Amino acid sequence: MTAAKKVVLLTGCTRGIGAGILKQLLSHEHVHVVGVSRSATCEPPTPGAAARFTYVAADLAQGATAARAAVDAAVKTHNGQLDAVIHNAGVLEPLSRVATVDAVQWERAMTINTMSVLHLLQATLPALRTSRGTFVYNSSGAAAHGYAGWGAYCTSKAAANMIIECAAAEEDAVTLLSVRPGVVRTDMQTAIRETAAEAMKPEEYAKFTALHENGQLLSPEVPAAVFANVALATWDAIHGLSGKFFSFDSPELSAYQKQA
Repeated sequence: MTAAKKVVLLTGCTRGIGAGILKQLLSHEHVHVVGVSRSATCEPPTPGAAARFTYVAADLAQGATAARAAVDAAVKTHNGQLDAVIHNAGVLEPLSRVATVDAVQWERAMTINTMSVLHLLQATLPALRTSRGTFVYNSSGAAAHGYAGWGAYCTSKAAANMIIECAAAEEDAVTLLSVRPGVVRTDMQTAIRETAAEAMKPEEYAKFTALHENGQLLSPEVPAAVFANVALATWDAIHGLSGKFFSFDSPELSAYQKQA
């Protein structure tokens, strides 16, 4: 039996974990993806999948207008169908201590990492209720642990997790999860090594540089598989986890860790 068509909206789809999620999603022939990112263009990584991929260039730093435009494009492309949202887009900067951080840059981080969750939820919940769909947020261990120099990032991720938890308490038909991807070999880790030494505590900075030097950073494909598989899970299979914050390798998500 042919699997029923699934439509997934994926933000931050051009690099790192997002690119891995896109590849994992498109490996399933019944899945159609609407990708959203700031980049001008994005090519599907899977040969032959171009017909199942639509790209929308949108900067979520622009707030609700950008989020609504991206969602409208997704819904119109597929006649109102939307089965899942994977909100992967986010920023680490500013890397600066609370006493001296540029408040404007802090507000930008909150807009991208936190307010975008609210904007996307408000834009997608009507369609997700209809499909009994799933909204997955790419969170961070920093949402539960404060690092010197990471105030904006830690705060914005923690606040986003609480939006997910509160929305889950309100939405019986939609499954909402926050997932921590682990320490992954991405541009974000490069930025930490290259720009965060002054703001971070030496011992914490050394921990991150050692992970790189010892080859212990995760491949983006590892957590990407979890995000994609959770998004494609049925309501019956996944809804019992709604509202929770998990690590990608949590036992509760073991059924969703298989890579394509």
